[in-house]
Amino acid sequence: MGAALGAQAQGVKSLAGGQRQIVVDGSLIVVIYLVSTFVLKAIKSLHDYRLKNKLIEKDLPQEIFGQFLQPEKNEAGHQSIKIFFVLACAGIGLSAIAFFNPSLVAIFAIMSFSIAGSFLAYFIYLKRSV
Repeated sequence: MGAALGAQAQGVKSLAGGQRQIVVDGSLIVVIYLVSTFVLKAIKSLHDYRLKNKLIEKDLPQEIFGQFLQPEKNEAGHQSIKIFFVLACAGIGLSAIAFFNPSLVAIFAIMSFSIAGSFLAYFIYLKRSV
């Protein structure tokens, strides 16, 4: 009987370590995402700058020049709405996890569906705003 309780206690301890590892891995994925997003945006702005310089050098007609040099007005607004949808649905998913206290597989399923639902809501928002 004592051996069974000791084995169960070790199982609980390793589960906590496993959950800690999941948090570390998730944090690492978020950091990698943020760094890669920053690098991609920096590369995009560098290419835009070079394209603008080449357009200025070639003396293109005003219509073409205006199309390439127009700032993307709605991109920042749409980006903030997308972040809102993702964070709101992630919060709903985390609330469901805290309320129901499901297994580890169910936690991943709840968060996956929450994030997928946020992108679906963002897609519907984009369809209606255009």
